[in-house]
Amino acid sequence: MSFVRNRYFYGKLLDVRHLEMEQRYLNEKRWLLNRLGLGSGVLCGLDVTASGGRVRIAPGVAIDGLGREIVIPEPFVVKKPFAITDDCGLPTGDEAKDEATICLAFHECDTELAPVLVSECDVREACAPGATRERYMVLVHDGAATPAPWPCERATDPKHVLPTDFGTKGRSAYGTIPGASVLLPHERAAAPAGGLARGTADTSTTASTNDLRTLFCTMLEGSCAPPDELCVPLATLTRNGADISVEECLSRTLVPSNAELLGLIGGLFGALSERLAPDVLEYVDGDGQTGKPSQPLDKPLSVEVVDGDGNPVKDANVRFRARAGGGKVGADAASVQDAFEAQTDDAGEASAIWELGAKGLNTIEAAADGGSRIVFHAFAEGGR
Repeated sequence: MSFVRNRYFYGKLLDVRHLEMEQRYLNEKRWLLNRLGLGSGVLCGLDVTASGGRVRIAPGVAIDGLGREIVIPEPFVVKKPFAITDDCGLPTGDEAKDEATICLAFHECDTELAPVLVSECDVREACAPGATRERYMVLVHDGAATPAPWPCERATDPKHVLPTDFGTKGRSAYGTIPGASVLLPHERAAAPAGGLARGTADTSTTASTNDLRTLFCTMLEGSCAPPDELCVPLATLTRNGADISVEECLSRTLVPSNAELLGLIGGLFGALSERLAPDVLEYVDGDGQTGKPSQPLDKPLSVEVVDGDGNPVKDANVRFRARAGGGKVGADAASVQDAFEAQTDDAGEASAIWELGAKGLNTIEAAADGGSRIVFHAFAEGGR
């Protein structure tokens, strides 16, 4: 159904139909944005407690399946919490056996009756409601509540689940932008100051940004149609002899405010940043030595790889590469070359022999997966 709004012109007759059209247009637009933008559930309050065989619902606000706001301005007591009701909140005569769901439904009441001074055809004096009060109904359903699934529960396709090494590799392994023109938030955080060129891709990574985009698309996809159940679940009640236990968290869907979402995202981003933090390469020994050209140094170059929590990382790749001076590195003096790759041991350490090059300052760069780098310095005396 498309929306229709009033179009005014000078001398237009504003009759009942057009004035109702004005209200209907504004209400239905707001409800649509509530339903698709916020979702159905509890906005605030509406805590459910049980005492003395009765259930008390605290004041609060909810949004039903059509996006309509439901407000309970003062506490409401359910005297017979296991008496099943119909859609109008009236008892059906049936009783829930072990579990019952308390839910909230939108309801309108006509109010402010006033005489109709001018009528179209009827000459009799009559009264008509001059206002509509938006209220609520408390319904009782048999059995436990079944709230709508979270977005992450919709991603059932194995192709769209996170890779098993997500969070154990460096940030750069999941920050590539293959053919993307708009950066995701995590891409903006990891992008260099000069930006990333369109079409840049890192073929060495195991998961691309496109994989994450596909995952998010699968998680967030859904129908535009309203749900079949419009009532907002508040709690599941369970009989415990003469007592009643109340379960809220698994029964209701919460609709957080923007401020609450920002706080949640901030906390989750901090925790995720620790998981995605690249492995850090640290000096152990071998820096700042002095030797002779074409001869190995007395001490091998030794490094340690640690994760974001400072724990040693086993089997991490460390690449040693000669920079200034033209030296050579290797596992031993007989196998030195321009570059050498070693894996860390149980203590997270890796080492290499360094044969100095030309006279003067020599440097060797050590790099770990994730981009962490350190540089070793040595000075070659005498020789050529």
